[in-house]
Amino acid sequence: MGKHGGMLSYIHKVRNDRNIFYFANSTDEAVEVDVVLRGRLTLQSWNPDDGIISDVTSSADKQNGMHCTLARLKLGPVQSVFFVAVPAQ
Repeated sequence: MGKHGGMLSYIHKVRNDRNIFYFANSTDEAVEVDVVLRGRLTLQSWNPDDGIISDVTSSADKQNGMHCTLARLKLGPVQSVFFVAVPAQ
């Protein structure tokens, strides 16, 4: 991915019963992809660069008999973001 190396990577952790997904784009190109996350989740985007927290537009689905959440991930070159599952409102 990317002419000059780098990659799109992620880490998933559970802290205090909360799912936290960290996505990082280390390429020199923007990335826009759909991500499939296990479970029915209400997500917020937490930007580590500017501290802005916003809701993530997502939809529920079922794949291979498991509930999942579909969300669009958009990251500029060399950017990262946290998707944090929050209690449904």
